[in-house]
Amino acid sequence: IVAIMPARSEGWCLGLTARALLLWVDELVILDHASDPYIKDGDYWDNADSNRVTVLAEPDPAWNEMVHRQRLLLAARDLGATHVVCIDADELMTGNLLPSIRAIVAHTPSHTILDLPWIQLRGSIDTMHADGIWASQHATTAFVNDPSYCWKPDIEGYAHHHREPYGISPANR
Repeated sequence: IVAIMPARSEGWCLGLTARALLLWVDELVILDHASDPYIKDGDYWDNADSNRVTVLAEPDPAWNEMVHRQRLLLAARDLGATHVVCIDADELMTGNLLPSIRAIVAHTPSHTILDLPWIQLRGSIDTMHADGIWASQHATTAFVNDPSYCWKPDIEGYAHHHREPYGISPANR
């Protein structure tokens, strides 16, 4: 199980979200998108976990979400991912799932997206969105890796806010 995580100047929460993921995934790939300062091993997770974390640098300040997510997916495949977990650096899984999440992901059927509730930590580790679009959100969480899956702009060229990769039927949630 490999988690993929885009991050942009999110050092304020990365220590929490990365360490929480490392409790149940085998590897974590972070795309450091033009952060200031850049993410360094050991700053956000224990040195013992450094061999399970890959940090990819993306210095271009332009946000190209589909290109970034595809780059993360390819890195996860290079690590031998059978299952891919998608989580942004400012998202945190609800704690009640921790005891069972690894088994839930491992038993996700092929060609299915696992959507789970996440807590949005936007702007401060001390706050979360209690209402509005970011509150009580279910997000694409995991899927069984399949070489036909990819991220790309949609047919109109829109390249943002598309959590699930192309190739999975929306009916399979």
